[in-house]
Amino acid sequence: MQNLSSMFSNGLLHQLLTLLLFASLSALPVLAKERHRGYHPIHISLTTVDYNAKSNALEIACKIFADDLETVVNRTSNTTLKLGSDKEHKDANALIFAYIKQHFRMDINGKSITTMTMLGKEMEVEATWMYIEIPLAGLGVVKKVNLTNTFLSDLYDDQTNLVNFNIAGKRKSAVFRKGKESSVVEFE
Repeated sequence: MQNLSSMFSNGLLHQLLTLLLFASLSALPVLAKERHRGYHPIHISLTTVDYNAKSNALEIACKIFADDLETVVNRTSNTTLKLGSDKEHKDANALIFAYIKQHFRMDINGKSITTMTMLGKEMEVEATWMYIEIPLAGLGVVKKVNLTNTFLSDLYDDQTNLVNFNIAGKRKSAVFRKGKESSVVEFE
């Protein structure tokens, strides 16, 4: 059997402690969920907006905590979604998309975007990814985006919405909060 000093000198103790720390941290979301269903101290959404030259469209992926998304859509639609369960509402995607269209509005090159398609959603343990496409036919090269993002700001005063753009190789970001719901991003 190795003594403690030889274990430490050959890195075995460090590896063991790292493994224990990782296992402990991995269990925290499960424990928190058992005590406070869906509890999380941070209120944030993440959205990526990527230009696809082949389809001449913007591909948008929005990641929102699933419990928050369900709460706000349940309130606004007066229904119960039960996301990710075998009892999920049959119109869950349509109800979520209606919420997205109301709280994520975009003008491109000064033209209001009215055509948007929800391609679907994916559930993770704590979050929901929604996938949206905006065709750019007739809009030309994207030079300027005026975006309003109010996801969950009707639910939390401290809600932060981060949007990362990747358009024609140019990367930009915008942060939205209560009081700063709109931003102009230029790609010239």
